[in-house]
Amino acid sequence: QNLKIFFDNKIPTFVSEDLPKEPFNKPILKINGVARDNFAGIKSVEYVIDDSPWFGALIERGLETERAEFKINHPEKLKDGEHEIKIRAIDRAGNISKLKTQKVFLDSTPPRLGSFILKTKDNKILFPKKDNIFEVENLPLNIELKLAIAGNPKKTQMLINSEEVEISFNPASKLWEGSFEINEDNTILQIHTQDYLGNINNRNIAEIVLEKGGEKETPQNFWQRILRFIK
Repeated sequence: QNLKIFFDNKIPTFVSEDLPKEPFNKPILKINGVARDNFAGIKSVEYVIDDSPWFGALIERGLETERAEFKINHPEKLKDGEHEIKIRAIDRAGNISKLKTQKVFLDSTPPRLGSFILKTKDNKILFPKKDNIFEVENLPLNIELKLAIAGNPKKTQMLINSEEVEISFNPASKLWEGSFEINEDNTILQIHTQDYLGNINNRNIAEIVLEKGGEKETPQNFWQRILRFIK
C-alpha cells in the first residue's frame, strides 16, 4: 500500500483588500478582501489595530479553499487620528502570510463653531441675555456677524429663519463674516458647516428677540419718530 505525504510550506497571499488609502470619516472600520493559497486552502484571516490583540475576520466565501473572500467589520469605534492596521492569512497547514500593513487616518469630527460677535451697523456689540438670546430695542435691524470655525470647513451656510443669507470667509481675519437685516421677532440664526470629508455641524447660534417695550418699525411709528426728532 502506497502512503502519500504532502508538504505545504508556501505562505498564503492577498490578492486584494480595500484598506482606505485616504483620510476617512467613518469610525467603524470596514474592510473587504481576498486571500489566496494554492495548496492547503485558507483557514483564517486575522487583523490587528495598533497594539490591540488579533481579531478574526469573517470569511464569507471560500473557507479552506484556494480563494477566500473575507470581511472585517470592527465592533468598536476608532478614535480620530492615525492608526496602523495589520492583516494576515493562515492556511490549513499553519503557514502564515506576510503581514499586510497600512496606516490609515480617521477624522470623524465635524467643524467646530467657536465664538462669534453680533454688532449693529453703528458698531454697537450685542450681548446675549441667556442661552444665546439677544434682545434688541427695535426692528428691523441691520446686523453684522463675525464667527470663528475650526476644522477647515469646505462649505458654510447661514440661515435666518431657514432662509439662506450670504456668509463668506475673510482670509485676513480668518473669520466667517456676513451682514443681514433682522425683520421679525424671535428670529433664529443657524449655521450649517461641512468639512472636506463630509462631516457636518448644524447649529442654532442665536435668537434675536424684541425686548419688552421695544418697537417693531412700521411706516406709522417711523414717521412719528421722525416728527418727534424734528420737534
